[in-house]
Amino acid sequence: MLMQEYLLTYYTKPVISTIISFQTVICLTPHALENPVEVTQEEYDKLVHMKERGWSHCNSKEEFLAKLHYLRGGLTQGKINEIEFLEREKKLVINYWNRGS
Repeated sequence: MLMQEYLLTYYTKPVISTIISFQTVICLTPHALENPVEVTQEEYDKLVHMKERGWSHCNSKEEFLAKLHYLRGGLTQGKINEIEFLEREKKLVINYWNRGS
């Protein structure tokens, strides 16, 4: 299978946000050994749904990683097929790379 290297392993862990409650943290870089990027579920939901100039345009590294994480999750869950995934991933990456120009 071509996409085996893209299969996403979900990485979450509970974090104490106050003395009483716990929050789940999502690691947007599940294969990073150093300097992982982690966000709360609330932050993740906001980042994934940002569409100022269309869903493929990202204003920050965290927004880009959250949307990429979301796409990969859709692929591994069978919500989108491999061809659709590759098209969306390509558009997301190219728009992120070109955001400064």
